[in-house]
Amino acid sequence: MATDSIHKVPLIFLVEEEGEAIYNLHPLVKAFGQEHLGTQEIMRKEAHEKALDYYQPTTVSEGMVAVRAYCETGYHLLELDRHRAALEVLSTD
Repeated sequence: MATDSIHKVPLIFLVEEEGEAIYNLHPLVKAFGQEHLGTQEIMRKEAHEKALDYYQPTTVSEGMVAVRAYCETGYHLLELDRHRAALEVLSTD
């Protein structure tokens, strides 16, 4: 089963560092998560809420880290159907 083999892969291969304090999931892990969460609405919403908890404080940073945080915050708010909040975040100067 795919879930058995994914547990055997070292973590270093599952998370890619894009820049300082910026990490991405490996595309296969991301696809697995999206497929799994797509069928579980409560877990999907919880995952977006956790991502918001991570990215929202970062929006006070500067440079590309802040830009990324604003984009990610907006994305996760949209996924949670919180459109007005997403608009406020994405229209911030």
